[in-house]
Amino acid sequence: MRLLTRNKIYRAFPELDDYPAQTCERFVAAARQSLAVKLAIFAAMLGAFLTGSAFFGFLIGRFVEWYYPLGSDRLTTPQSLFVVFLAGLALVLAASLAYWARDLIIWRRVRYIVHDRGRCRECFYTLIGLSISPDLGVICPECGHVTKVDQSLHELVLDEHGRAHFKPSDHAAIELRPWLTPQQWRRVARWSLRGLVAMIAIPLLLAGVYEGVLRWQARAAAAARPGPQAFVKFFQATQGVGVDPQAPNAWDAWPEVLRKVNEVDPNLGSPNSWNNQWYRAFLELGDFGVAQLWRRPSDPPQSPEQREWAINILDALGRAGMWTAIHEMVQRPSRVFPVKWTRDVPASEGFESGPNARELWNACVLLNGRMNLARIRGDAAEFVRAAGDSLELVNMMSLYPSWGRAFADREASNVWYSIQEALVANPSWALQIQEVVSRSKRLPPVADSIHAAKLVSQDSVCWLFEEPGRVRLERWSTDVQGVLGEIKWPRRVGFLEENDAVIEQGYTSLEQAVAQGIGATRAWSPPGGGSHLASTARLPWFTRSVAGSFAAQMLQDGVATSVALEAYRLARGDYPQSLNDLVDAGLIRALPMDVYSNQPLIYEKAGPKVAAHGVAFVLYSVGPDGKDDGLVKVSNLPKNPEDTEPGFDYSFPILKALDGN
Repeated sequence: MRLLTRNKIYRAFPELDDYPAQTCERFVAAARQSLAVKLAIFAAMLGAFLTGSAFFGFLIGRFVEWYYPLGSDRLTTPQSLFVVFLAGLALVLAASLAYWARDLIIWRRVRYIVHDRGRCRECFYTLIGLSISPDLGVICPECGHVTKVDQSLHELVLDEHGRAHFKPSDHAAIELRPWLTPQQWRRVARWSLRGLVAMIAIPLLLAGVYEGVLRWQARAAAAARPGPQAFVKFFQATQGVGVDPQAPNAWDAWPEVLRKVNEVDPNLGSPNSWNNQWYRAFLELGDFGVAQLWRRPSDPPQSPEQREWAINILDALGRAGMWTAIHEMVQRPSRVFPVKWTRDVPASEGFESGPNARELWNACVLLNGRMNLARIRGDAAEFVRAAGDSLELVNMMSLYPSWGRAFADREASNVWYSIQEALVANPSWALQIQEVVSRSKRLPPVADSIHAAKLVSQDSVCWLFEEPGRVRLERWSTDVQGVLGEIKWPRRVGFLEENDAVIEQGYTSLEQAVAQGIGATRAWSPPGGGSHLASTARLPWFTRSVAGSFAAQMLQDGVATSVALEAYRLARGDYPQSLNDLVDAGLIRALPMDVYSNQPLIYEKAGPKVAAHGVAFVLYSVGPDGKDDGLVKVSNLPKNPEDTEPGFDYSFPILKALDGN
């Protein structure tokens, strides 16, 4: 009768010991036939199965979340099979609990019939096995009282041949005892009261302890929050040697730049108002190779209306004095970002004065459109001015505390691609371009960008825990979403201490990986233990932008070297024998390094590669696979170096593959 026990239910009652198993089973089956019993069994089994599924599912879910790293988004096949096995185990345990609930209902039903409906109402003499009248009455042989019994007792009157018989057991005269004695009732009442008090007191105690922890970490978060002072100190430390802290600040001129943009078209200065198709109009102006960088296969080509609109906007911006305002802004020596947010707003969204990252991005796109328009019109001087201002603005944006480095690397790539294309189309511009390239600053060290992002993460997380209501019960509040932005939703918020640990460990290990090179940076992954808020919200996206910084810096060095090579040829009549000649001539500061091989970029003036391609020289990187493939398969503009496939080399002069691929 039971699922996981060797004993039958009816063997729990001594009154049935002398009856064969077949008779007892018929009796138990008859006892289950009433509608009320069937409904009780169904309700008990359903309730037990659902409760067991929820309970065991919760336990297994917590085990899986604890056992596997919190930072992993996808499980491997063996891990998935193990989770499926655990889910099946939870269902089996829940089903077992349902069968135990069924047996409990049947046991209570049999006990009721044997101990209550099967005894005389006057003397409690057992009536099991006695003849039953059609109206279910049984005459007590002890006192003669007629008692109505349960219909299922018919099964105990018949023998194995279906004949009526009476064979009382040795336990027939056992007196029916009360279920609990008065002393036991008092004990039950006492422990029930204690249990009720515990059920109320323990949750209240836990809630009080939890609230105390939240308030303690709120005070700790307020004390540990970096605040504006930490950002100001950081920016002052990145200014370089010889910059007067009291010198005019470039960021103070940004409102004037934005005002001139809004005079022409307010949508141009709005961070998120551009339609993507019109936004690309500036990058695609002239349909140069740089336009292919961000064009998806499904995007339509630039229409005449878009081209005319972009040219009119750029001309209007020039007449409004925007280009002059940007030039004056980027020439200011001090670049301490204005940090003036209140304690009610986190650093990730609270830079009240100064531009946000997308406004800067929009300005860079407009400057790139200015460069493209100058190329269309053959205006070398205008192109050089636009390129110089673009590089300075990108340099300013690279230390923007949050998304700035990702935007800066992308826009720096746009500028250098445009310079490379202009050089290929107009080699005579080399000397003019060389002037602005020689003055261009390298992007700040990636370690500075990592430190800025770390400050933002620490400030945002501290702000979140500064108010207990923002994280109470780890609710998914708008405050949590504000810190996350549109990145990724965490499984849990965690506590302040574990968030701090993840931030410290994550950014420190990232700095160490960056110091080892692009290979270690690509292999780096954020810590998965501890808080899923910090490891999900602040770290993964920044890793991707840091890896792209290596390629952006190499692109700058490679294109600057290409410009220097052309300038050397125009000044001396021929290309140099080696890149060391460019260093000696003062055209480049140092040999350009290949981030994928940790060696200088490969330059050859003569040899089989030069002859095979029919060019005057070759200058290339071995690409992400780290192997020199001899320029048989070539990747170059409009591809990013990071997108170079295995077996390809990345060339700075635009070449075609020798094998036709």
